[in-house]
Amino acid sequence: MAGNTKVPVARVLRLIFEVIDGRRPVAQLVGVAAPSVLRYARAARLAGRPTRVSRLLSLRLCRPAAHAVEAAAVVAVDQRHRVVRLPVA
Repeated sequence: MAGNTKVPVARVLRLIFEVIDGRRPVAQLVGVAAPSVLRYARAARLAGRPTRVSRLLSLRLCRPAAHAVEAAAVVAVDQRHRVVRLPVA
């Protein structure tokens, strides 16, 4: 289960944080992330924060239903750790 899903989920999560960090354009999230994620990424860009580097430290997956995956990740942002929940349909 996790082997087939973990790598693509990790890639999407890294992509989202690279966009929020300002290292990639928001347009790269279109078709990958929900509209609410796109709005958040655009707002983070407009906030004018300096470019920073987020690192994915760990990723755990569970499958609450046959066609759904939930991911929980720990991400280092500005020398602080954040927990991120990512529902994947």
